[in-house]
Amino acid sequence: MRPSVINATGGKHALSLVEVVISIAIIGILASIAILSLSYVVDASKQSVGRDTLEYMNRAVLHYSQAHAQIGIAADLGTEDEFGVIALLQSRDTKLPGSPYLSPEMQFQSSSSTEEIRFYWNGKFFRMYLKGTAGTGVSLD
Repeated sequence: MRPSVINATGGKHALSLVEVVISIAIIGILASIAILSLSYVVDASKQSVGRDTLEYMNRAVLHYSQAHAQIGIAADLGTEDEFGVIALLQSRDTKLPGSPYLSPEMQFQSSSSTEEIRFYWNGKFFRMYLKGTAGTGVSLD
Protein backbone atom coordinates (compact mmCIF):
# COMPACT_ATOMS: atom_id res chain seq x y z
CA MET A 1 0.00 0.00 0.00
CA ARG A 2 1.40 3.37 -0.98
CA PRO A 3 1.34 6.36 1.36
CA SER A 4 -0.80 9.17 0.09
CA VAL A 5 -1.02 12.90 0.64
CA ILE A 6 -4.10 15.01 0.10
CA ASN A 7 -3.29 17.97 -2.13
CA ALA A 8 -4.78 21.47 -1.88
CA THR A 9 -7.69 20.62 -4.16
CA GLY A 10 -8.73 17.68 -2.00
CA GLY A 11 -7.52 14.97 -4.39
CA LYS A 12 -5.07 12.25 -3.46
CA HIS A 13 -1.54 12.15 -4.81
CA ALA A 14 0.59 9.13 -4.01
CA LEU A 15 4.32 9.45 -3.25
CA SER A 16 6.56 7.14 -5.21
CA LEU A 17 9.33 5.13 -3.62
CA VAL A 18 11.93 7.27 -5.42
CA GLU A 19 10.50 10.46 -3.87
CA VAL A 20 10.59 8.93 -0.38
CA VAL A 21 14.18 7.69 -0.82
CA ILE A 22 15.34 11.09 -2.11
CA SER A 23 13.65 12.84 0.83
CA ILE A 24 15.34 10.52 3.33
CA ALA A 25 18.71 11.01 1.63
CA ILE A 26 18.38 14.81 1.83
CA ILE A 27 17.44 14.62 5.51
CA GLY A 28 20.46 12.35 6.15
CA ILE A 29 22.85 14.76 4.40
CA LEU A 30 21.50 17.72 6.37
CA ALA A 31 21.77 15.79 9.64
CA SER A 32 25.40 14.81 8.95
CA ILE A 33 26.30 18.44 8.22
CA ALA A 34 24.62 19.56 11.45
CA ILE A 35 26.42 16.92 13.53
CA LEU A 36 29.80 17.84 12.02
CA SER A 37 29.20 21.53 12.72
CA LEU A 38 28.16 20.75 16.28
CA SER A 39 31.38 18.81 16.96
CA TYR A 40 33.44 21.83 15.87
CA VAL A 41 31.43 24.08 18.19
CA VAL A 42 31.93 21.71 21.12
CA ASP A 43 35.72 21.55 20.54
CA ALA A 44 35.94 25.35 20.26
CA SER A 45 33.98 25.81 23.50
CA LYS A 46 36.24 23.33 25.34
CA GLN A 47 39.30 25.25 24.15
CA SER A 48 37.73 28.50 25.33
CA VAL A 49 37.00 27.04 28.77
CA GLY A 50 40.56 25.67 28.88
CA ARG A 51 42.06 29.09 28.10
CA ASP A 52 39.89 30.72 30.77
CA THR A 53 40.89 28.09 33.34
CA LEU A 54 44.57 28.50 32.41
CA GLU A 55 44.30 32.28 32.86
CA TYR A 56 42.58 31.81 36.23
CA MET A 57 45.27 29.37 37.42
CA ASN A 58 48.10 31.68 36.32
CA ARG A 59 46.47 34.67 38.03
CA ALA A 60 46.37 32.60 41.21
CA VAL A 61 50.11 31.89 40.79
CA LEU A 62 50.76 35.60 40.27
CA HIS A 63 48.72 36.63 43.33
CA TYR A 64 50.47 34.00 45.45
CA SER A 65 53.87 35.21 44.23
CA GLN A 66 52.99 38.81 45.10
CA ALA A 67 52.02 37.84 48.65
CA HIS A 68 54.87 35.34 49.14
CA ALA A 69 57.98 34.52 47.20
CA GLN A 70 57.80 32.66 43.91
CA ILE A 71 56.53 29.11 44.07
CA GLY A 72 59.56 26.89 44.56
CA ILE A 73 58.21 23.70 43.03
CA ALA A 74 60.27 22.50 40.08
CA ALA A 75 58.68 20.99 36.99
CA ASP A 76 58.90 17.20 36.61
CA LEU A 77 57.68 14.58 34.17
CA GLY A 78 54.78 13.37 36.30
CA THR A 79 51.90 15.28 37.83
CA GLU A 80 53.24 15.59 41.38
CA ASP A 81 54.41 19.14 40.69
CA GLU A 82 51.03 20.21 39.32
CA PHE A 83 49.19 18.75 42.31
CA GLY A 84 51.72 20.36 44.70
CA VAL A 85 51.19 23.81 43.18
CA ILE A 86 47.40 23.36 43.10
CA ALA A 87 47.36 22.28 46.78
CA LEU A 88 49.48 25.31 47.68
CA LEU A 89 47.17 27.68 45.81
CA GLN A 90 44.03 26.08 47.27
CA SER A 91 45.26 26.21 50.88
CA ARG A 92 43.80 28.84 53.20
CA ASP A 93 46.26 31.12 55.01
CA THR A 94 44.36 33.13 57.62
CA LYS A 95 47.22 35.64 57.91
CA LEU A 96 47.02 36.68 54.27
CA PRO A 97 44.03 38.31 52.62
CA GLY A 98 42.97 36.81 49.32
CA SER A 99 43.78 33.21 50.07
CA PRO A 100 42.96 30.65 48.88
CA TYR A 101 44.16 31.89 45.55
CA LEU A 102 42.59 29.01 43.64
CA SER A 103 39.10 27.80 44.45
CA PRO A 104 39.17 24.65 46.60
CA GLU A 105 36.05 23.52 44.73
CA MET A 106 38.10 22.95 41.56
CA GLN A 107 38.90 19.24 41.38
CA PHE A 108 41.73 18.06 39.14
CA GLN A 109 42.78 14.61 37.99
CA SER A 110 45.95 13.31 36.40
CA SER A 111 45.62 12.66 32.67
CA SER A 112 47.72 11.83 29.64
CA SER A 113 44.79 11.42 27.26
CA THR A 114 45.18 13.30 24.00
CA GLU A 115 41.37 13.58 23.82
CA GLU A 116 41.15 16.27 26.51
CA ILE A 117 42.75 19.56 27.46
CA ARG A 118 45.38 19.26 30.19
CA PHE A 119 47.44 21.74 32.22
CA TYR A 120 51.09 21.31 33.20
CA TRP A 121 53.49 23.23 35.44
CA ASN A 122 56.66 24.49 33.76
CA GLY A 123 58.35 25.71 36.97
CA LYS A 124 56.93 29.25 36.87
CA PHE A 125 53.46 29.11 35.32
CA PHE A 126 50.88 26.66 34.12
CA ARG A 127 50.73 25.84 30.41
CA MET A 128 48.10 23.96 28.41
CA TYR A 129 48.17 20.87 26.21
CA LEU A 130 45.44 21.16 23.60
CA LYS A 131 43.40 18.20 22.40
CA GLY A 132 45.57 16.00 20.19
CA THR A 133 48.85 16.96 21.92
CA ALA A 134 50.78 14.32 23.82
CA GLY A 135 51.85 15.00 27.40
CA THR A 136 50.94 14.35 31.01
CA GLY A 137 49.15 16.98 33.04
CA VAL A 138 46.06 17.64 35.09
CA SER A 139 42.54 18.13 33.80
CA LEU A 140 39.39 19.36 35.48
CA ASP A 141 36.91 16.74 36.64
